[in-house]
Amino acid sequence: MIFKVNGLKTLFLITIILLALHVKAQIPTTCFEIESILVDACGSPEGENEMVRFVVGNTPLNVANMNVSWPNSTNPWLNICQNITTANAVSALNATVQGCGLLLEPTNGILPAGVRVLLITSTAIDVNANSFANLADTMYVIFQCAGNTSGHFANWSTSPGMRTLSISFSSPSGCSDVVTYDRTLLVNQNGTIGGASAIRDGALANFDWQGNATYDNFACQAPFVPANVSITALSPTNICPGDNVQLTVNASSSLQNLLWSGGNGSFSSTTSNNTTYSSSINDTSNFYIYVEGSAACGTITDSILITINPPATATQNASICQGQSYTLPGGSQVNTQGTYIDTLIGGAASGCDSIITTNLAINNFTTGSTSISICQGDSILLGGVFQTTAGNYIDTLVGGSSAGCDSIITTTLNINPTKFSSQSFTECPGFSITVGGNVYASTGIYTDILTTSLGCDSIVETNLTIIATSQVNIVQNNITICRDELLTGFIINAVGGANLVWSSGETGVDSIIVFTEGIYTVTSMDNGCLSEDQIEITRDECLVPTIFVPNTFTPNNDNNNDVFLIKGSEFDFFEATIFNRWGEQLFSWKEINEGWDGTYQGSVVPTGTYFYLIDVTFLGGKREFIKGSVTLLR
Repeated sequence: MIFKVNGLKTLFLITIILLALHVKAQIPTTCFEIESILVDACGSPEGENEMVRFVVGNTPLNVANMNVSWPNSTNPWLNICQNITTANAVSALNATVQGCGLLLEPTNGILPAGVRVLLITSTAIDVNANSFANLADTMYVIFQCAGNTSGHFANWSTSPGMRTLSISFSSPSGCSDVVTYDRTLLVNQNGTIGGASAIRDGALANFDWQGNATYDNFACQAPFVPANVSITALSPTNICPGDNVQLTVNASSSLQNLLWSGGNGSFSSTTSNNTTYSSSINDTSNFYIYVEGSAACGTITDSILITINPPATATQNASICQGQSYTLPGGSQVNTQGTYIDTLIGGAASGCDSIITTNLAINNFTTGSTSISICQGDSILLGGVFQTTAGNYIDTLVGGSSAGCDSIITTTLNINPTKFSSQSFTECPGFSITVGGNVYASTGIYTDILTTSLGCDSIVETNLTIIATSQVNIVQNNITICRDELLTGFIINAVGGANLVWSSGETGVDSIIVFTEGIYTVTSMDNGCLSEDQIEITRDECLVPTIFVPNTFTPNNDNNNDVFLIKGSEFDFFEATIFNRWGEQLFSWKEINEGWDGTYQGSVVPTGTYFYLIDVTFLGGKREFIKGSVTLLR
């Protein structure tokens, strides 16, 4: 909204006020309407500085007939006083007005028709508490007689409670108005609810003529209304060329020399409050319509934007399959390729005409072929049936092409066979073979299903025979004698095996006698399978090493002999290993203080005899391998 008034300063002040205040029509149809309450006034005592603004209808009102029921019921209505005190107050307030506004007291108590009135709650008003500097129109002011110093209203509080103000005139009959506000919704000078007491001063409750409340705060400023004019559209302003717009103007005060202008069309009247603008076909872009008039403070104007919506045009590409029909935007159906133009009356989103060009294409059926392979025994859905044999199959895919039309696919089905192979092995003990991640080391027939390069099964049958044979073992452990001892002969015994051959040259015998240091090996050739064992005879400095190996232990969790422990001293290296009767390693340890608890991979082993091998290097460098057995009892 634009104001043309005398003085740049006044223009700025009026503009600020317009942004903050609710604009209404000048004269109500009722005898009067309450427009605003200054609930939280400035100054002290506050009850002498509160204000109520109302506008008189078409009939003058006499303040002698006036009665007010305040929200604070402890404050009685003290009637209107007009005397030298009020005259001085009005004079002092008018001296502060910087615009072209003026405060008047009613002559003989008569409030003229159509005027705005400011009711001040006491003749003892502090003229310096609430500013009238920006007053830009003529207002009437009346004062309640002095006597009520406490507040007439209820300022902001978190305590719920609606507050009601009632004003009436005994003449004319039935002349009254009632408004209600919610004290919990009063805003402060920052535009938020509540806050510190200092920023709550100036809280306003504004009312439309249906009594609906809104809330503002312009600090310590009296609730007056600036001179303004406002255009209201009575019909949509978003139009097509040639449409009409109904407009009316509302003003806060009387206007003279009213004039409408703008656009390329015509007005039903350029000087009336109500007019109809008839747009022209030359109105092809948005424009403003203006109104101006003369008021007490000079010329005031307003404008309203008229939005022109030209006919909408659009082009669309569409396609259908051969044999189908397409419905155009206009409703007709076509089935041949080409370009079609439809004009939709009022079809645009704006309500203007819409012109749509459709480019229609016809898509044909598509054909194709493919080849698929499956494994023997598998099936695949082709031609609507699960197929298991090689051949050519035809499928029609409804809407299966990229264009959405049918697609005819010929599929060649190939069957990949399952592969079968076998292998046989006859081997000595200790042999193993790995097939498909599985390891086989004992006699048996094993079947593994693998995958061929074509992704089908490959069945491998493995026939493994482990030759039954006896393993040869030397009964004695390695022998160490002191350097000062005489080697008088040691008997070395071998058990198991067949066709024994000793490294010392003897053959076919189970025992030999040796007289010198060294390593003695016995070899067995049983049923074509070779096995061997050896013993070493050495001399040592004999530093009197000690080692003790128990022959039994009882891992029954009674905390007595639960662990197979080897005791000894005077050695640099120690390692012990436990085997079962088949030579499978069950446990190993390298610390003399550790031992075997009778388990294998977390599971207990059964009662029986188990074999140990001890690798020990005694102080001085003598190394021995100690073999033997231990009995596990539970």
